[in-house]
Amino acid sequence: MTAVLEPALSYSSSIPRAHVHHAAICEVFLTDIICESYPRFRLGVQLPRVHSYYSDHNVVVRQYDPLLLLETFRQASILISHRHVDAPLDAKFVFNAGALEVVDLDAVRVGPAPAAGVLDATITAEKRRGADIVGITLAMTLALDGSAAVTMSMTIQWMPGDAWDHLRQKGRAPLQLDPARSHPLHERVEPREVARHSFDNVVLSRIGVDGDTVRSQVLVDQAHPGLFDHPLDHVPGALIFEAMRQTALVAAHELFGLSPRMLVLVGCDAVFESFGELELPTDCAAVAEAEICARQVVPVRHSRAGGPADRTRRGHPATSERLDCRPRSDRPMTTQVLREAGLITQVDRGNSRMAQLRRSDIDSRFPGLLDAVATAPA
Repeated sequence: MTAVLEPALSYSSSIPRAHVHHAAICEVFLTDIICESYPRFRLGVQLPRVHSYYSDHNVVVRQYDPLLLLETFRQASILISHRHVDAPLDAKFVFNAGALEVVDLDAVRVGPAPAAGVLDATITAEKRRGADIVGITLAMTLALDGSAAVTMSMTIQWMPGDAWDHLRQKGRAPLQLDPARSHPLHERVEPREVARHSFDNVVLSRIGVDGDTVRSQVLVDQAHPGLFDHPLDHVPGALIFEAMRQTALVAAHELFGLSPRMLVLVGCDAVFESFGELELPTDCAAVAEAEICARQVVPVRHSRAGGPADRTRRGHPATSERLDCRPRSDRPMTTQVLREAGLITQVDRGNSRMAQLRRSDIDSRFPGLLDAVATAPA
């Protein structure tokens, strides 16, 4: 009988920060990588249980931030490209598209010890220019303490610095970038509105509600240590993802009466086709599209001033997310129906929006009905 032993992943130290394009060691979440048979890889992951950005959530249950997990997948894609697909260390990378899904909420809860993470990745497609690979698509699964927690598909590509400069100059040329328009960092919304503790991690201002649409202006704070780990010439994808999540949380509260503290991000799907420019205002729009059982599906779109930042492809916004904000309670979402029927009204109380029975209106229209219901035998 022959036993096949898999090489053990090491968790003794982080991989070199340059291999995942970070300046700070504390922002590196990968510890090792093994390629047993190309195009399949296993990577060691250790997630921080406390982080000034990813842990700053005012929520009921403490769990690893799904956007922390997304960042871990992004680091894995870059590390694989450098180590095993011969992408030069000085190459410039583009995040083309990604779809993330949390498959087990219990598996992403923060435990009493650092979770031992194993990330399985497979290259499912290659983009070539001549004989050279210049991009890959990956299918990835992250297991924490032995339980599959999150899946993600991701497409990235890379190019030399001179090609990047040409791409950026071509995209910026038709835009009105001068004078640069400042971002109003002093006008952040209250942290509780986006389930945050710290003002520093709020990335929204100037919220507006128009029917079933919530719009926000995104704050681009280039001094933020987590979102701007190193200087960039564009709005980073991590900031766009966070702005979309926060806009969806505001929309869930404004449109459905849900408390941001009771919601959790369980999935997002994004396609990026152009850059957010630092000199221009950046906006998000969240539209209430559907109610599926106990899940509110809130599509969010990112745009910039001077025209949409996104061209369309196959009928979808080019830079977009579908954020499933799932209430932690399994109660049927009847609040909207009761409100539209005129049976309840909603009032803000602290961090929550509470439903209040319109008793006087009901008694006026249906005299004695509520008393009869209250005194009826069970």
